[in-house]
Amino acid sequence: MACNPLTILDTIRSLLLADTAFNALNVIYRGVPNKVPISLYPFGMVVITNDGEARPMSGGPTITAYNGVIGFSISGRDVPSPAARIANVDSYDTVVGLVQATKTLFNPNDNPNNFTLGGLAGDDWAVIGFYIADGGEVEYGYAEPDDRENNYENYAVVPFVCAVNE
Repeated sequence: MACNPLTILDTIRSLLLADTAFNALNVIYRGVPNKVPISLYPFGMVVITNDGEARPMSGGPTITAYNGVIGFSISGRDVPSPAARIANVDSYDTVVGLVQATKTLFNPNDNPNNFTLGGLAGDDWAVIGFYIADGGEVEYGYAEPDDRENNYENYAVVPFVCAVNE
């Protein structure tokens, strides 16, 4: 039986939750949530963004690459002092810290066991490589206020690739 991408996402969530650097997160969703109560901010999410690109290898197995993202969203309730000429936005600083912790957690030099998601495997498949994609290019941004109590959100999305030998 082929790899179930949800298994990959559940393993990523478990690794994130086991690392104290992510203790600030109230929840990590598998998938993109719609309306999130303010009480659940800050939150994370893990998402597979493709069905898996299969590449048959000569004389044997198929390598399937699953692309996805690990995202973080922080409610921007920050109110920097208007009197200060230099002010920090705490929600942005939190997002940057979570991104750096993600890059460290999944850096094969710092945590080699995480390169295979802790040896994640099934009867006839195995993760053979997990890495931050595109040289670790992260998308940072903010979302306009909506019906979430008129708050801004600072967020970041970290792309990844998970290669599976099937």
